[in-house]
Amino acid sequence: LVSGWAQAGAYEQAVQAAQQIERAHVRSWALSRIAQALAQAGQREQAQQVLQEALQAARQIEEAVYRSEALSRIAQALAQAGAYEQAVQTAQQIERAHVRSEALRGIAQALAQAGQREQVQQTLQEAWTAARTASQFSALWQVAQTAAQAGFDELAVDYAQQIAGDRSKGLPKVLDALAERGAKGAFLALLPLCAWEMTTALRACAGLIRFYPDEAAAIAEQMRAQG
Repeated sequence: LVSGWAQAGAYEQAVQAAQQIERAHVRSWALSRIAQALAQAGQREQAQQVLQEALQAARQIEEAVYRSEALSRIAQALAQAGAYEQAVQTAQQIERAHVRSEALRGIAQALAQAGQREQVQQTLQEAWTAARTASQFSALWQVAQTAAQAGFDELAVDYAQQIAGDRSKGLPKVLDALAERGAKGAFLALLPLCAWEMTTALRACAGLIRFYPDEAAAIAEQMRAQG
């Protein structure tokens, strides 16, 4: 009901309804959704005000899992509303490292869309540190992919080269992001990592064909020979 009012533009009514929700994590979620709708409608100041209430509710959540999820949602919504500094500060309060990394990635994406390149790099580095603390390969690859999407090619290559283990799920997404942006140098720098797994090698060849369309037949023939 609250989300419906927000989507319909009845923001004041939606906020009043959300404020009556007793459970803190549900109240925080509802207020975050309203704030996102406000931000999308261009009402950033109002969105930031609602997010302050959402933040107060999140801090009342006793369970660390739910509290981390709520803070992540609020941090990313703050970034969408243009409150970048508070967004980062909120993300830094998240206890669970992989959730903290996810929140910081979301903030980095919002910063990139706003053209705040210096802040993007700083936020990506924090996201990478959090992902390393979590020791989750998926979180590490997601940071590398975000760096590639945001145009930080050197960071994307550096991060990808540091990630050990199975690369079949994460590396192709980084390669795709680089290929879509036409980042040939970074793409070629990651090719040595593609040789050990067929699916990744095939994805790399698809990217090579995008960069060298005149050599498509030769690339395909080389892959058949290797297969």
